[in-house]
Amino acid sequence: MARSTWGSIRQKDRGVWEVRYPLPRDPSTGKRRQGSKTVRGTRKAAEQLLAELRAEHGADGDSVGPCMTVRRCWTRHYRPYIGDLSPSTVKGYESAYASHIEPTFGCRIMEDIGPAEVQRWLDEMSYGAAKKSFAVMRALFNFAADQELLVRNVMDRRFKLPRRSSAARMVCEDIHDLGTLKAVLADCRGEVWEPGFIFSAFGGLRRSEACGVQRPDVEFAEGYAIVRVRRGVQCIDGVVRETSVKTEASERMAIIPRPFSDRLLELVRSRPGELWMLDDGFGNPLNPDTLAKAYQRWFQQSAHRYIPWKNLRNSYATMLHEAGVELGMIAKLLGHSTPVTTFKHYDKPSAEALAAIVSRLGD
Repeated sequence: MARSTWGSIRQKDRGVWEVRYPLPRDPSTGKRRQGSKTVRGTRKAAEQLLAELRAEHGADGDSVGPCMTVRRCWTRHYRPYIGDLSPSTVKGYESAYASHIEPTFGCRIMEDIGPAEVQRWLDEMSYGAAKKSFAVMRALFNFAADQELLVRNVMDRRFKLPRRSSAARMVCEDIHDLGTLKAVLADCRGEVWEPGFIFSAFGGLRRSEACGVQRPDVEFAEGYAIVRVRRGVQCIDGVVRETSVKTEASERMAIIPRPFSDRLLELVRSRPGELWMLDDGFGNPLNPDTLAKAYQRWFQQSAHRYIPWKNLRNSYATMLHEAGVELGMIAKLLGHSTPVTTFKHYDKPSAEALAAIVSRLGD
């Protein structure tokens, strides 16, 4: 390990460097502590980061960053930290920061920002812009607090988002029941999006994950298929790109039961030599946006009611819950790190299911 008088740099892999630096002593035990950051690039880039950290924390590592600005925290710390997220997620964060956070708070010292001005900032935006910008701002400040770059975190306070206008786009939260999903599958035979429909409706894959499934990712056993979720495909700035999965928990196995696995096997056998299960016809993965449009057009000529593709995951989660599967296991099958996201956004029990649960109180 190459050492300097303050901090150290260690090469972890080709083009990957670990920068270690001293942090303030633990206030309760007095023990020394150490921070660590990963740099992807050249050693010179790692040395530059170490120099910036030294200037920021002080040679003794005891300054906590009372002069940390929002722009400095974003540029030097948080933007590199979120670099491993999916490209579309990173682009959304960058857009919210550049459009709404940087113009108002970029040059401000983080600890000098008060709750009243944060509320005024939110009040001046539409509901959608405020919701997105607030989420990024809170994530940025929480990260800074966790890294001990600030002591007082204004985003710990409660804030009120602007009222949603009556003209705001309403999000469809409807789901399909199992019978409808089976009927759709029977009627959509031969459609380009059929394999993806099986992956999402009966395996809980995200649209990007479904487009990222390759033939070697699918294995067949007696009575079910195993789909290994290893990558995604997204359209970023008009370019279809292979990406990593959304989070570490997203890399998982999806189990497709019969009779849906039987149809999946038929599709695999009918497409010898193709790498991608959702192929664009030229040996490349299908654009997820093209898939969604083709899916929506099909419903316009179908007797079935259209429900957005993303709601197939909601349908899958709800069916599992109503079948008695524990919420923690559903979270794992969906690729969530905790059941909280599953419960908040995906599990949509019917009135009948809720009534059945509540009726047990009288037993």
